[in-house]
Amino acid sequence: MIQCLENLFVGNARDASNLHELRRHGITHVVNCAPEVDCYFDGLFSYFLLPTISPDPPFRKQVARACAFVDAGRKTGKVLIHCSAGSVRAPAMTVAYLWHTGRSVAEAVSALAAIGKSNPDTRFVRLLEQWELRAAIRQPGKTLSRS
Repeated sequence: MIQCLENLFVGNARDASNLHELRRHGITHVVNCAPEVDCYFDGLFSYFLLPTISPDPPFRKQVARACAFVDAGRKTGKVLIHCSAGSVRAPAMTVAYLWHTGRSVAEAVSALAAIGKSNPDTRFVRLLEQWELRAAIRQPGKTLSRS
């Protein structure tokens, strides 16, 4: 589990299944980007299950809801975004969240690379870049949550 922002961590299924470490880091909210991985402590933590990281149209709404969940979780506690290995889907969702907070996609990818998480799903990064370009054309400064 690696901290990437105040009250925001990115990790893998092992991190998500380690109650001692979750409590030690003060995690209160979990974004599970791996539907094949259980929400191990449902009832102890608030969970958001992101069923897929896919370029299909409904996915933008799922990402926006996940970002809102992370925003709320960071206000009242600490959030872990995880997937199975912690190397592709969770970093992709973290890039989306960092973009949501106002960074460019390139800045978000660089920020993750700086902490050792440098393999976000390339299909997803390209999708975010398309969203970023559309947002810049339509309304400069808009973020993901403001479709």
